[in-house]
Amino acid sequence: MQLKNGMIRRVWRGLLAFALSLTLALPAACDHKKQQTPAGEEYPVTAGGVTLEKAPQRIVCLAPSHYAALDAMGATSAVVGVGSGADAGEDTPRVGSAALPDVQAIVALSPDLVLTSGALDPADAQSLALQEIPVAVIPAAARYDGLEAYYSQIAQLVSGRKTGEANAARTAAGIREKAQAVADKVKGQPRVRACLLLGSQTAAGTETFAGDLLELAGGENAAGKLEAYQFSNEALAAAAPEVIFCPSTLLSTITSGSLFAGIPAVQNGRVYALEPYLLETPGDELDKAVQAMASRLYPDLFPAEEPGGASSDTGSAAAE
Repeated sequence: MQLKNGMIRRVWRGLLAFALSLTLALPAACDHKKQQTPAGEEYPVTAGGVTLEKAPQRIVCLAPSHYAALDAMGATSAVVGVGSGADAGEDTPRVGSAALPDVQAIVALSPDLVLTSGALDPADAQSLALQEIPVAVIPAAARYDGLEAYYSQIAQLVSGRKTGEANAARTAAGIREKAQAVADKVKGQPRVRACLLLGSQTAAGTETFAGDLLELAGGENAAGKLEAYQFSNEALAAAAPEVIFCPSTLLSTITSGSLFAGIPAVQNGRVYALEPYLLETPGDELDKAVQAMASRLYPDLFPAEEPGGASSDTGSAAAE
């Protein structure tokens, strides 16, 4: 009888210990559940024509604009290769460009995501598809107010739906705040008629990303609405801008050519070099491009500040 009672006591002690362990584990399990992202909240994500089931660990950015966007959002840790022109470290492998990708170099890096701005050549696309490498085609933002949406597509693929959306919104808001500070400084000033040349006989019209930046800087866009950025030398002469921004390679052509001699910007020595990549790379320094133009349009408002990106052919310092 004594043996039987001992066995009963041992069984009860075991049951009580088991119940106690469940009681103690339950709150911890609940807390752990609260700390985890609910299944399906981040992935899968679809953007740029691809669907990812999980966060990519090895990314190739063919377009410099994509790398600039990731850099602005602090999300470049998974980048293992970039296209030419990307402002990445020298130790980051170069794999051609968005127009001419080096497919063999890309495959050798074993990426699980390739970001590019336009459709690849069918043969290149097929080669990557055969290797089961997803290629997301995300065009650059066409207008300044589309910057957040552009960031969001990239960030969601890289970081997940909710995390990516939040990061994109925060980054775009920071960029807009800095650029708006420049716009507020020139607010109320008479608009300066200006032309923003992107190349020989090409300019940023009123309905372009770069054109939006010119307006933020206080410029009245002399190019107006354009078809495919085309803006002839004759159109430039007829537009008679007070200020011209152009690539450094065009400075001497504009300032010394007889065709442009009657343009107010040429007559008054207000032709400034501004490299197009500063306006086409949507990174966190877009405000510097806006300030570069604003400081030339309204030099009296920025007397103690460096132009930050625009230079003239009369010895002004170019941006670093």
